[in-house]
Amino acid sequence: MKVGFSLPHMGNIATVENIAYAARFGDTEGFDSLWVIDRILWPSEPQTPYPPSPDGSWPEVYQNVIDPIETLAYVAGITQNIKLATGIIDMLYQNPVILANRLAALDNLSKGRLQLGLGLGHSKDEFQAAGVPFENKGERADEFLQVLNKVWYDDVVEHKGKFYSIPKSVIGPKPYQEKIPIYLGGSAPKALDRIISSNANGWIGIPQLDLDAFKTGQEQLRKAAQEQGRDPQSIEFPVLLFPEVSESDLGADRLSMNGSIEQIAEDIQGFEKLGVNHVNLVFDFGTHSQDLKKRLGYAKQIRDAVIPSVFAKEVIQ
Repeated sequence: MKVGFSLPHMGNIATVENIAYAARFGDTEGFDSLWVIDRILWPSEPQTPYPPSPDGSWPEVYQNVIDPIETLAYVAGITQNIKLATGIIDMLYQNPVILANRLAALDNLSKGRLQLGLGLGHSKDEFQAAGVPFENKGERADEFLQVLNKVWYDDVVEHKGKFYSIPKSVIGPKPYQEKIPIYLGGSAPKALDRIISSNANGWIGIPQLDLDAFKTGQEQLRKAAQEQGRDPQSIEFPVLLFPEVSESDLGADRLSMNGSIEQIAEDIQGFEKLGVNHVNLVFDFGTHSQDLKKRLGYAKQIRDAVIPSVFAKEVIQ
C-alpha cells in the first residue's frame, strides 16, 4: 500500500509557503506521493451540479486554485524522491499536443516522478470557458489518448483524426520515464472500458462514496481485461479518500473514512483487501481543510497506522 496526500494548492490555504512546506514534509517523512486537483473555475450559477455534493453545490475552495501542473513543476524542484500525481486533470479542456509537452517537461524536470491521472470533465461551464464542445466527450477522449501516446513515444509524430491533427513532426523532449503511468477517472461503463482499450495502468476511483459501485467497477475492469488478453491483476487501483478525523471513536454507525485515526486506518485496510494499492488522502473539503498542520499531522498518523499492517502481512506471506 502506498500513501500520499493532497497539496494545499486550493482555497485560502494556497500559498507558495504552504505548498513548499507540505511538499518537503511529504518528501522527508517518506510519503509516496503528492497530489493535485484540476479546476479552472467556480461557476456562480452552475449549469452542471457537482457530483460528490449531496445538493450539487460546488465547494467554495474551488474559487482559488493554483494550476496543478505549475504546482507540481515547482514542487519537483524542492523535493527529491516523492511521486508527483494528478488526481485528476480534465484532459478535454486542453489541447493534447500542448498538454503532452507540458507533462513531458514535468516528467523530465522531476526525473521521472510523474503519475498521471486523467478525466473527461463534467462541468458545462468549464467546457464553455475552455472553448470545447460538451458533446462527444468519450470519442474525443479516445482520440486524445492516442495523440498523447504518439507525441510521447513516436520518433516522428503524425495524426489525422476527427478532432485533432498534427502534421508530420519531431516533438521533444520525450518523457523521462520509459512509460508515464496513466490512471483514468470516471465510473460509466464506457469510461471503464477505455482503461483497457487505451492500455492505461488503472482506475482512479472513490470507494468511499459508493463502495458497491466501486466493487462493480473493479469486476467490470477485470472481466474486460481478461476478454482482451490482459492480466486482470495488472490493473492498479489508486483511490481518492476524504478523511474526516475525530478525536474519539464514532462507533459502528459512522460513515466510511470518518472517525478516529484507528477507524480510518481500518477503512483503508479494508480497501487494500479489494486490491487498492495507492491512496491519496484529500483534506481539501473537510473540517480541517484550511489548517495545514492538522492536515499533515493527520496524514502522518493515518499512514503510520496503516503501514505496519502491510509490513506484517508481507512478513507472514
